[in-house]
Amino acid sequence: MTSKSRCFTDNFAYNINLWRFFPDHSFLMHDDTSVDRLFDRDWPEFPLLKEVLSCIATGAGKADLWRYLVLWEYGGIYTDLDNAPGKEWNNGTVITDEMDSFLEQEKGGFPSQYFLAASPHHPLMYNMVKATIHRLLDVSNIKRQYVPFVTGPGATKTGVIMTIGGTGYPSKGEYAGVHGRNVTIVGSPQEARQR
Repeated sequence: MTSKSRCFTDNFAYNINLWRFFPDHSFLMHDDTSVDRLFDRDWPEFPLLKEVLSCIATGAGKADLWRYLVLWEYGGIYTDLDNAPGKEWNNGTVITDEMDSFLEQEKGGFPSQYFLAASPHHPLMYNMVKATIHRLLDVSNIKRQYVPFVTGPGATKTGVIMTIGGTGYPSKGEYAGVHGRNVTIVGSPQEARQR
C-alpha cells in the first residue's frame, strides 16, 4: 500500500488492519518519502524512468508507476488503500503458490491495478513499467494528461497484452507469459459489478 503519509482516519486504519493478518505475509505501508526513495535508485533496465518522473501530473500517476516498479523489484501483493479483502480471502487460498502473477478484471473489463500480485522480476511488471514510461513520453501537454489512460488501467492493460499477447480486454484465465512466467486473471466485468 501507499499513501501520502502514515496518518489515517479511523475508517482507513480499520481497512488497512484487515490486510495485516495474513499468515506468511508482511504488511508494508509506503509514504511519499519511501516512494521517492525507490524512484531515486539506479534503474538500468528502465533508462528513461527518471526522465519521465517530471511528466507525471498527479500523485495518483506517481503511485501507479511506483506500484509496478516495486512489484517488479520485490514482488508481493499491492492493494489500494481503500480496497478491503473480501470473504473469499479468509482462508488465504485465492492466490496459490503456482500463480506467478495475479490480477482481477475490473468493471470496465480492464485488468485491475488496484490489486496486483507478482513474483519478483515478473515480465508483467516489467511491461507495465515500460508501457507507462512510453505513455508518459507520448504526453504532449501534462495539463491534459488523462491519468487512467497514461499510468493507470490503460497502462496495466497494455502491459498485460505485451506479456500474454492478444488484443482487446484480457479475460479470466491462466496464461503462459514470457519466459515461462504465468499470468492469472480472475473475475469478469459482471462479477466486479456485483461487489
